[in-house]
Amino acid sequence: MYAVVPFDVLGMADQRKADMTASLIAHLGNHGVQAKATPPMDHFAAVSRAAQLCKENTAQAIIVPAVRMEANSTTGSGAQPHAVLHLTALDCSGSAIARATAQGNFRGNLLFFRDPDEAVVSATNDAMDTALAQLLQMRPANAASLL
Repeated sequence: MYAVVPFDVLGMADQRKADMTASLIAHLGNHGVQAKATPPMDHFAAVSRAAQLCKENTAQAIIVPAVRMEANSTTGSGAQPHAVLHLTALDCSGSAIARATAQGNFRGNLLFFRDPDEAVVSATNDAMDTALAQLLQMRPANAASLL
């Protein structure tokens, strides 16, 4: 069981953050991993509250997601907005045990300009399986019991 700290994207509507967190939990399930969301919190608090989060969620580890919107160019028709998804797995002492990063593309470049929140959700979903495959593969041998 993993505890998943909800996404926190500056300026994004709360329901979209919840959608992204639910999607991450669903993607973990597709990889055969049980997970549930913690209450929303500052991501730094997840480190200091790791033992409590594990106990409250009967979890063996915690996943802290982060997403960043980027563009390869700031001007012109060549600007290709995308999102970079970062996942960090913490053990119950708050130490990082694995990290993963993947880039996701928006479904339709203009989506970013029409509906930035939906664009971030789309790009995050696009990156999710790649990031999870990295994260689950990189866990240390002594963390095999996490799954």
